Amino acid sequence: MNTPAFRSNLSVYKKSALGWIEFQSLLDLLPDAVILADLREAIVVLANSKATELTAFTRSDLAGMSLTTLFPLAGKDFLRKPVGQNRVIELSLARHGGAKVIVRATLLPLETQGRWMLLALEPAAAHDLRQAEALRDEQLWGAAQRLASAPLLHDLDAALCQALQAGSELTGAPILAIYQADGEATILHRTTSFGRADSLPETLKPGDWFALQSPCLWLPGKRPTSDLHRSARIEGLSYVGSVSLGQANASIGLVAIAGEQTAPLVHALDALSALAAVLASIIQTRVNVKNLGWCVEQQRRTLTLHHGILESVLDGVIVVSESLNVLELNPAAEEIFGYATREVSGQPLESILVGVDTLLSALEEAKKHPVLQSLGNVTLYRRNGQAFLARIRIFPVEDERVGTILVFVEDLSQEEEFRIRTQQLEQRALLGEIMAVFAHEVRNPINNISTGLQLMGMNLPLEDANQETIHRLQQDCDRLEHLMKSVLAASRPVEYKMEPVDINLLLLRLLDRWHTRLLRVDIQHHLQVEAATPHVQGDGRALEQVFANLISNAMQAMSDGGGTLALKIRPIQVGQSTQVEVSITDTGPGIPDDIRDRLFEPFFTMSKTGTGLGLAIAKRIVTAHRGSIQVTSVPGGTVFQVRLPAAKPAEDL
Repeated sequence: MNTPAFRSNLSVYKKSALGWIEFQSLLDLLPDAVILADLREAIVVLANSKATELTAFTRSDLAGMSLTTLFPLAGKDFLRKPVGQNRVIELSLARHGGAKVIVRATLLPLETQGRWMLLALEPAAAHDLRQAEALRDEQLWGAAQRLASAPLLHDLDAALCQALQAGSELTGAPILAIYQADGEATILHRTTSFGRADSLPETLKPGDWFALQSPCLWLPGKRPTSDLHRSARIEGLSYVGSVSLGQANASIGLVAIAGEQTAPLVHALDALSALAAVLASIIQTRVNVKNLGWCVEQQRRTLTLHHGILESVLDGVIVVSESLNVLELNPAAEEIFGYATREVSGQPLESILVGVDTLLSALEEAKKHPVLQSLGNVTLYRRNGQAFLARIRIFPVEDERVGTILVFVEDLSQEEEFRIRTQQLEQRALLGEIMAVFAHEVRNPINNISTGLQLMGMNLPLEDANQETIHRLQQDCDRLEHLMKSVLAASRPVEYKMEPVDINLLLLRLLDRWHTRLLRVDIQHHLQVEAATPHVQGDGRALEQVFANLISNAMQAMSDGGGTLALKIRPIQVGQSTQVEVSITDTGPGIPDDIRDRLFEPFFTMSKTGTGLGLAIAKRIVTAHRGSIQVTSVPGGTVFQVRLPAAKPAEDL
């Protein structure tokens, strides 16, 4: 639509302060398809080379083209709401020749007057592919982290199993197995596996071990060179790969992967080599630890105090004298506790290991019976007062009699953080399952009750006094039905029906419903509304759930001695937009500072009977409405402030 009128305007654009040529060159440097739109004229002004590739139009075709022609299903004013902020929307783009493609458009306003707008366009299919690749990268990164952390596990079987599970994700293989030599024998035995490893042989002969020293990938159609390959062919596996464990001249076994139906990934052998290095490290480390323990038990005290051995131990080691005073700290112990050896030498051990009640009795027992003792996991304190979880083991060094005791301290703070995080994720996953079952089981009785109420109402005269009660019960059924939908919002997105909502009327109805319960616990309430407060744009039922949760929390905070519940509604100006602020104030005891930041976390609650979901769901609903919720608390009172976008005047009518 390159009309003469547009060419006339185009000359104006070229002479304007936009810097036509420079701006066009700048757009061509961008990696995505980008067009510059004039919202006043609803036309395309500029397009970069990527945009011409995406649309199959030339620059001259695009220049002056109507936005409704380029985006035929978007409507005339789709770029005008809201002004002054970035958005991402999906549009149907009409390509040259009549074909259409779905794109994700990022809208970038260039100035506050709202005339100029940049649209960065990306095909939805390309976006989805990029997201899938990002998800795969994230999964691979998670698997790599689990593989890297496997050597930190103290149980050998657990460490190997975690490494194999991570290796399955990295290599894409459903079957993995570790083969190790049994003592001095050269026959390899399958010791640890993942998946349906019975498809692979139990043992490998010395010749097979020698033949598989180099990384090898066998595929159907290739000649088998070992029992491992022959078993794969008999079992109908799609591939089998193997990498030796350890150095080429000091192999301690091999690790094998196999597929059942799919072809191997391109990087399968590289990933398997990385897995083999970690597995060899785990196995060799456990062997080294076992040998070191044996040496420590057998060698004399002078050898155990050797400075090189102390520095080679990753755990913190405190050398204690017969009188239970500190002789030396290894570098790891100095780093853990923040003390240098010279600062604590000669000090009682309990001045460093503060808070361990069983320490002295365990040390005395170690002096009498020279055996390795474990105090389990205890809480210790660093020099700066910071608490951390640690595992303590006591090893007495016997030299005709016990004269020196080694105290091993393993810092478990990172492991504890990972355990807590894992527990939280498990709880959230369990909640999703409970929500689905709960909603299914509860909604059916609600529907039956609602149907029964409707039948009762139909069978009673309209003027019957029970009609009002039936009507209220029907409303309660509707609220319960909506509550079930809100509960499901904790595990899946909910589509809200956005429309102008009179927040004043909504709160009046809510307080009327709560009136009896508030009086029962001696709580006075009042609602203040400032003049000219507009309606809010939102879902009435969802917002009712938000304020019902906040009022319920306020009532519970004041349930012991009564108090006052104050609600205030007022319009506020945030930048160029108008919002409605609802403040809910109670005169309860207040919320401690140490838990205030966790109020909106799922499963966190200060109530013995609460589920910990009320405020989390409220925050999700408010966020979905493009609003905000904040809390301020002092001893003697708490204020929740909910801000919601105001409905536009035309939508209020």
